[in-house]
Order: sequence, then structure tokens, then C-alpha cells
Amino acid sequence: MNNEEIANITAGIVIINKSNNVLVEKRKSTEALFPNLYSIPAGKLKYGETIEETAVREVKEEVKLNIDQIIFVNTYFWKNSALYVFASRVNSFPNTYQSHIEVNQHDFAPNINNAISDALSIDLGYFKDIDINELIEDSIELVEKHIIQSKDSVGWDHFIFQNRIGILGTAIGLCILNFKKKDFEKKTEVLKTLLSFQKTDGGWGVQGLDNQYSIVESTCFCLKALINEQSPSYSKAIFKGKKWLIENMLNDFSWAVNSNSKNGRITSTCLAIETLWLLGEKEIAKKSISWLLENRNMDEVWGFTPKGESSISATSEVIIVLSLVDSTEYSNIIIGASDWLLKKMTSINIYDESEQEYINEKKRFEYKHSTKVKVLKALLVAKNTLHNEIICNQINDIINCRNINGAWEHSLTPNNFPIWYLHDIVELLLYLIREHNLNNLRLLNKNMEYLRIQKSLLTFIKKNITVIEKRISGKKFT
Repeated sequence: MNNEEIANITAGIVIINKSNNVLVEKRKSTEALFPNLYSIPAGKLKYGETIEETAVREVKEEVKLNIDQIIFVNTYFWKNSALYVFASRVNSFPNTYQSHIEVNQHDFAPNINNAISDALSIDLGYFKDIDINELIEDSIELVEKHIIQSKDSVGWDHFIFQNRIGILGTAIGLCILNFKKKDFEKKTEVLKTLLSFQKTDGGWGVQGLDNQYSIVESTCFCLKALINEQSPSYSKAIFKGKKWLIENMLNDFSWAVNSNSKNGRITSTCLAIETLWLLGEKEIAKKSISWLLENRNMDEVWGFTPKGESSISATSEVIIVLSLVDSTEYSNIIIGASDWLLKKMTSINIYDESEQEYINEKKRFEYKHSTKVKVLKALLVAKNTLHNEIICNQINDIINCRNINGAWEHSLTPNNFPIWYLHDIVELLLYLIREHNLNNLRLLNKNMEYLRIQKSLLTFIKKNITVIEKRISGKKFT
């Protein structure tokens, strides 16, 4: 390795013990910079090193500690120099660093006091290594554990832990269990219940809401729940449900919310397209995709209604549906829509509120109210990368905000735990494993660190390009 140091770039680690004490060193009186002031173990970046490698090496050289777990804190600037600071937790300090002293903030080298304060404020939850496969298994077991039996019916409500049974809740619960398990206790009873809910016209409604007629949402989820069942009785139910779905397609190849409405809806159409695609009706699905493309608005994205006001929920749904088709035909449309989505998310940081609508002066919201999860899935599908800080932050937030009971509480349903929200989260986690090989939270956190360091480093280089551009060309840390 070339041992020549890189001017202007240093890295160090705030080392914290179990008592929240911080290891600091007093600089020698002979030091050119900041003599007799206190600092953390730090040193200059060398050619061929990453920022992290520099920080770990300096700690080993200066205080004889082997550090294997660090977290990026921040970058601190002084004149034309940058200090990249990490934090690490240790059980105890080396014997030579056991004395406890109070250091006045004026006795620290520039930025060190701020770096220590920032490091001490970091949430230790960041260091947790959450196994995403275990998280999925726990979620599925939670759903199986809370199957409800009421008279002759077995299933789930719209909300987990509620002692009642609904059509949509039962269909979604079965879809969740089908993610990982082909068979489970009471599966036959759940399937029988689902068949008993099917209306004479072949569709499914929603108990307590619009139950007088079939609706697209329930019918699609019931079909998705039954799609892998091979028994003739299930095949008959699937045939009838698919027939209802096709017959209730409007003349322009869109779908309304239910059989009584004649106004095509973007999200209802997306759900129908996805279901028909899974059922092998790809030609019909493609015709409906054409309707979606024709009904983009002035932003070249989608609202809940044709050419309606732009909606991050509806746009996310369309991106996900377009990605089902194995064709480059829609790639530019997907990229354009996802760019709009990302810009929108940059400004609002992916809020987790539903996009609500009012029908006959009564507030209701469609199935697509797990906005954050759908947006993340759409961005991952479109961008095919985790190298985006917003995406990583929001995935981290979802994984870490699970309630102590094992479910997820939605912001619009305080103290309740929607089964549809759990469904979408499990689906997202499975996608992360399948497409990005993301099996644990530490991998995501390390990726987030990398993005933050790179962003900060590039900013510093741009500001100091005349000083260092020739010296960093082609090196590892760039």
C-alpha cells in the first residue's frame, strides 16, 4: 500500500464505553495543529483506504483497540479540511485510558465537542442486527395465531386482534399465509369460509360496507387467495370470480370500485390488471394497461381518477403494475414516473398518511392506504437499487417501528393493526430478500452509512477540487 497521506481528509472514532464515557487523548505540545487540546483517535486518509478503514486503523495504532463495529456520525469541517467521525461501543477502555476527567469544551480541538455530542445521541437501535427472514416468519405466525372462529366461519377481520370475521380481512390473511406456507391448521375451514362469502354473481363484497354488491378489491384479493388451490370446488369459484371481474370491466378496459359504478378508477384498475395477469388473462391486462397510459395527467403520472390530480399512491400502483410486464416498452414511462415520485418524496420524506377521499360527504379510503410501503416498492422496482438514502431510511423506519405485539400500527388507525398493512410490509420484505438479497438490517444500515459518507465526501471534494483533484484520481475512497 502507498503510505502517502491524503491532505485535508481525516477520520476518527468516538469510542464510548458502557458507562457512556468517551475515550479522548490530549494532543502533544509539539503538535503543529491544536497542541495541548483534547481529541478523539483520528488520522489522515491514506491512498487505497476507505474512510472506515482509516478510522479503524488509527484507533488500533493510537490506542491499541481492535474495532469491528462502527457507525457513521457526521462530517465536520475546519477551514479546508474535513473530519469524518464514526462511533463505536466497547465494554471497557484499555488500562492506560482508565482515568476519568472532565474536559472543558474550550479544551477540545475544533469540532470534537460537537462530534462527541452527536455520537452520544445516536440511537443504539441502529446497532441491532434484525434478521428479516425471522421478521417475516414472526409476522406470518402472528396472523396464523390470531385466526378467529365465529359460529361456522373461520378467518380474520380487517384488523388483527379484532374478534370478528370479514371478507377482505380473511382473503388478505390467507394471502399472507400463502407467502410462506402451503398448509396450516384450519386452512380448510378458512377456504370454506371464503367460498361461503362468494356472491351469486361470482364476485365478493365487504361485510359491513357495500356488502349488497360485489366490489373489485374484495374479488381480486379473494381470487389471489384461492389461485394456488387445486380442488375442483376452488377452481369453480376462481372461474366464477374471474368471469365477474371480466364482465365488470368497463367499455374502455378500466374498472370502477364496484359493480354499481361506471367511473373507472386508477387503483381499482391496477388491482384488476395484477389479478388477471396472475390468472393468465394477459391480453385483457395489456388492454387495460393501455387505458392507464392514456390517462396520465399533465405531470405524466397518475391520480385516483383518470387524468386526475397527481397522487403518490396511484402512481406507485401503476409503476408496480407496469413492472409485471416483461417488456422494455414501458421502461421510459416507469423511469419518468419514478423520478417524479422520488422528487415528491424528497420534499415530503415519504409521509405515511393515506390519501383520503370523500364519497357522499363521508370519508373513506381505498385499500391503497399503506402509502409508504407502496411508494418504496415502486421505487425499488423502478430504480432496482438500494443506493438511495431516502429509500434506505424509510425501509429502516418500517422495520424498526413494529409494535411490541408483533404487528404494525398504521397512522390512520391508532391502536389498531390493519391486516392489509402487515400484508404489504411482508410483501415488501420478501421483495427485498428476493431481488436485493437483503437478509438483515445491518446490511441496510451499512448501505445507508456508505451513502452518507459518499455524499459528504463528494461535497467536500467539489469544494476543494483545486487542492486535491489530482491526488484522488482513481483511488478507492472516491
